[in-house]
Amino acid sequence: MTIAARERGSIPKRDYAAFSARLFEGAARSGLPLRGQIELTYRCNLRCVHCYTDCHNHPADVARELPRREILRILDAMHRDGCLWLCLTGGEIFRRPDFFGIYDHAQDKGFLVTLFTNVTTVTRPIADRLAERRPFAIETSCHGGSAAVFDAVTRVPGSFARFCEGVRLLLDRGLPLKVKTKAMTLNRGRLGEIRSLLASFGLPFHVSTDIYPDLAGSIAPASYRLSPEEIVALEGACDAPDGGSGCRAAGAHGADGDLFPRPPSALYRCGCGSNSFIVDPYGRLGSCVWSRAPGVDLAHAPRIDLARAFERQNAAIRARVYPDTSPCRDCRVHAQCDKKSGIASPESGRAEDPVGHFCETAHARARRLGLDVHSPFEREGRGR
Repeated sequence: MTIAARERGSIPKRDYAAFSARLFEGAARSGLPLRGQIELTYRCNLRCVHCYTDCHNHPADVARELPRREILRILDAMHRDGCLWLCLTGGEIFRRPDFFGIYDHAQDKGFLVTLFTNVTTVTRPIADRLAERRPFAIETSCHGGSAAVFDAVTRVPGSFARFCEGVRLLLDRGLPLKVKTKAMTLNRGRLGEIRSLLASFGLPFHVSTDIYPDLAGSIAPASYRLSPEEIVALEGACDAPDGGSGCRAAGAHGADGDLFPRPPSALYRCGCGSNSFIVDPYGRLGSCVWSRAPGVDLAHAPRIDLARAFERQNAAIRARVYPDTSPCRDCRVHAQCDKKSGIASPESGRAEDPVGHFCETAHARARRLGLDVHSPFEREGRGR
């Protein structure tokens, strides 16, 4: 019996934090795939400027996406091999007409299901169905506190009004909704409006700043990043005693330590290669959103052996190391860095090389914490 299977019946009887910590500790020892994310589709009704999947939001790519029967096979394999946490994401999940056939199957299997949706496609019938079988969590993004800003980010007129209606439909049914904001050039200076809007819904303000190239390797989304100075100022404002109710800044890390310990030479110093995975709309398993290579094809296997595919993929991730010539290898402030090695090469040339924007931001964060450090980009006078 898997760790998750032993614990499923005990969820209501213990503190959730203690429960999840115990499972992750066991998964770390056993190498089990405990948390999975499935991208159901890259179809989306929005065309957000910073989106990393919009490059595949085209009929030719949509035609390659898995039918429901293949997704159900993958869910069955996840359940069989001990996965407990499941995130269904896109694209926009409700663009799949068969979404609830997939969702109900996942619920029947006992997964703790989180849904990522832009909520602009949420209708009363959709909200009612979700209320009948509540997900573990629902997450969405608020790009602006007004139609002018929100619709500029999504590039779809009327999306702000539909977003607000979707939020109301979910909250009116008591569904567990978390709203996040990506701070960028199009909404900087207007973040207070977003905070006020969310406060009117009774929701806290969660902000992050990391923007990456898209899955096709285009660096166009990166043009919407805030500068390192703006990022550090924003994080400092959220940390301040008068930073405002509910302000949470992702990316403002502690002075030392990593989520998962890694030897100094490891190319992947995050949780990648540990106990989570992602499956794209075509059935290919990767380690996470930003680390998909080498990838393992699940869709065409007569029997899906998820545990074997998971270990094969993550062994390749764990084997990658920084060369001695890379400034990242012995970096003192790597815990402050938002670089993702799996998507770094479009900007840096190689996964092993530093990305100027993230390197400068990491060092600026460290200086705010009192460390006297400077990035190689600052020392060499290189641009971002």
